[in-house]
Amino acid sequence: MEINKPATIIIILIVNVMLIFLFVIPKYQESIALEKSLVEKQVAYDSQGEYSIALLKTLKGIEERQDILKKVNSALPGNFSLAPIVYFLQKKAIESQLTVESVTFSGIYEQIPPMGSNKQVPNSSGPPGNDQEIKNIVLMVDVSGSYQGLKNFLHSLERSARIFQVNTISFAPLEFSSPEGLTSAADQIKTYDFKLEIKTQTY
Repeated sequence: MEINKPATIIIILIVNVMLIFLFVIPKYQESIALEKSLVEKQVAYDSQGEYSIALLKTLKGIEERQDILKKVNSALPGNFSLAPIVYFLQKKAIESQLTVESVTFSGIYEQIPPMGSNKQVPNSSGPPGNDQEIKNIVLMVDVSGSYQGLKNFLHSLERSARIFQVNTISFAPLEFSSPEGLTSAADQIKTYDFKLEIKTQTY
């Protein structure tokens, strides 16, 4: 039986083409899809890794700056409480050998807005609101003692972690006092009644 070679070749080619379409091309497309998916997952993994590294660096930076953050929080606390402020002022006054006559809460005032701003500057005698604007807390402190005691008290405020600003100081002489056992005029200490307007801040 004689084989028709051209017909056989055509049949073989047709079979090969069909096999390619049925098996090779789908597998090739599947391989391309898998490769694309792998690349996408690799990119996502790399991005996640970079994000994790950046997050770890940020956390490490925060940990290294804990002392600075604590100082900032002490200087400008976010919660308003009058009692710790009054206690601090009384403690420092006593350490400076001043007698605390009274500490009066004067009010809370918003920071003065920049020039040209139409924003109002309200004030209140109650605690600050929920906004994040810096508020000035003003207290009137009445103490009595020596001039050196006042200097020591002011120095204590300057060294405080919390920001204190003395706006005004008024005074009136009271009397001369002598430390126990000292009676000469040179040893006598003149005492004054000091009235200070002190400002601190919160937000």
